[in-house]
Amino acid sequence: MNSIQKMFRYLTLICFLSIIILEIGFRLVRREQWVKHEYPKVYTFDTICGYKGIPNIEGYIRRPSIRKKFKLNNQGFYGADFCIQKPDSVFRIIVVGSSGVEGIWANHKEVFPQKLQKQFKKEGFKIEVINCAISGSDRDLQNIKLIEHYLIKYSPDLVLYEGRTRISTGNYHRDTYKDYSILYAGNNMEERTHSRYIAEQEVERIKQLKIFTDLWDISYILRFYGRRANTHTIPSLSNCLSKYAENKAESWNYSRFKSYTFAESIDILNRLNKTLKNHSCKLVLFHYGSIKKKQLMDIKEKIEFQCIFLNISGENLGHKYDGHFNENAHQIIAEETFAKLKHFLPKEFYPKNHEPKN
Repeated sequence: MNSIQKMFRYLTLICFLSIIILEIGFRLVRREQWVKHEYPKVYTFDTICGYKGIPNIEGYIRRPSIRKKFKLNNQGFYGADFCIQKPDSVFRIIVVGSSGVEGIWANHKEVFPQKLQKQFKKEGFKIEVINCAISGSDRDLQNIKLIEHYLIKYSPDLVLYEGRTRISTGNYHRDTYKDYSILYAGNNMEERTHSRYIAEQEVERIKQLKIFTDLWDISYILRFYGRRANTHTIPSLSNCLSKYAENKAESWNYSRFKSYTFAESIDILNRLNKTLKNHSCKLVLFHYGSIKKKQLMDIKEKIEFQCIFLNISGENLGHKYDGHFNENAHQIIAEETFAKLKHFLPKEFYPKNHEPKN
């Protein structure tokens, strides 16, 4: 009996030491990658463009390599407050795009629209740059609707659009439920209500497992289990832990995605350009690289809008644990955009000592 007791004690000690070693090891190697995420809960449902930012709301985001507090402006976008009524003395540029343009996912305060504004101000241009981007993939058509139904009311002189030559769209929405970000889908009230209910039930299931989520907060071994055992197919413990770690719940019931052909996309952008032109506004698409330049130049006679092509390539341009541009990349984008945008500006908005070149 004594030998069995000793063996049991040794095994218990070995297990205890192994747990400590694993906990310390995971913390040393995965401390930043396995942080508890805090999804930005700053969006609300919108019938026209899926979801929009809530004006004047304060947000917090925590992801690997990102930790910051922020506040959306008086119109629900990331940037300084601005007046809906545009002053006659300035040329107003509105920038539209996805998360890389929006900026709340950046691990620095200012992204390229803000840096672009500073560049114009530094050089003495009478230019106002407003960032109206909203996070999310497959939102090209939603962004176009955002421009046509909301942003046009801000009387822009130029819309700088993060262009894609293959427009895509998805019918999903974002909102908040019990301190969780929720995503749900649907094209009508019945579909959205049911999909949202499923997402909310996911949140309720997570809250019922509080004893495990509390353990997840203190144990990196449990975090390892949640990442490795998660199947994403059944309401398992690991599935709930994964959603807890991401701070969001999703329901893709009734989700539908559509990708338009190149020709259809050009037609959609031409129609947007015509709408903006009727409001004395220019549409300028910008691409981060020149890969699409030849494709567009081959049909330039069919394109009614303007394009600018940047040269954003190379290493050390993204976050260490994230695909978004870092501050260095945003600075390069701002400088290149500034150099190319000057050709689209009326002479009266140039500084006296900086006349436009013919």
